[in-house]
Amino acid sequence: SRWALLECLAALHCHASQHEAALEVMLQLPAGRVSHLFAFIEQHALQPHLRHKIGRLVAHSWPRTLEMLLAQLETLPPALVVPQLEGSPARVHEYLHRVFELDAAAASTFHTRQLELYAEHAPDQLLSFLRQASGYSLEAALGVCERHAAVDAHIFVLSRMGSHRDALALLLERKRNMAEAIRYVRDAA
Repeated sequence: SRWALLECLAALHCHASQHEAALEVMLQLPAGRVSHLFAFIEQHALQPHLRHKIGRLVAHSWPRTLEMLLAQLETLPPALVVPQLEGSPARVHEYLHRVFELDAAAASTFHTRQLELYAEHAPDQLLSFLRQASGYSLEAALGVCERHAAVDAHIFVLSRMGSHRDALALLLERKRNMAEAIRYVRDAA
């Protein structure tokens, strides 16, 4: 079969110490046919050769690809990785979230994009992201909060923008929590 021939070709490249060529062939094989792919990449330090092959690597194992990408942020930076994950917003979110946890500045150019991703894939983490990140536009954050009815995040963004009256009005209208409104006024003063 075609797969058996590709497996033989990969083995021949390995035997001839042509590891980059072997990797290229292995990435063409279906996921179940190359159980040692990630060990092979690590053993032969082939991560730099994955720069434009991340989508093909993902097809073999997203969890193992994700761990490799996180371990190789300098070699495989977010600006290179994110465009290759575009077919799956959930994967883009998971990747950028994990990068943010490791190094908030490493993917700061994607912070505005992450707002929408958090709102869609992890709305309970949106406010925490807004508090920790700095690379996003407040206007974009406001729009995301409005579109996704993220009240606490919306109040936070309005407060950061200096729109305390609007933040207080939103707090009273949507949350109807007088104690929280009093705390907000006291803290904002």
